[in-house]
Amino acid sequence: MCATARSGRSVTPTDKSHQQSVEEMIRENHLIKQKDTALKLGISKERVDHIINLLGFQNFYVRWVPQKLADEMKVERVTVSRELLGHFEKG
Repeated sequence: MCATARSGRSVTPTDKSHQQSVEEMIRENHLIKQKDTALKLGISKERVDHIINLLGFQNFYVRWVPQKLADEMKVERVTVSRELLGHFEKG
């Protein structure tokens, strides 16, 4: 059996360079849409969705956020939440 080149589309849309590109695009613009990301990278929207899942991001009210928050991020969220609750309670 010999390895010959296959015809058709290559199977590299989920390689490290695409993953890095998608991550950079999300971090630069958390409101970016999968469709726009796919167009810029020249890959399918489904591949972008797969890469986003591999990177551990979720779309939360039209913002891409990491599924697992770092400790500093958790502390910051608690601080902001307490400030907002204080404003709400004061009326």
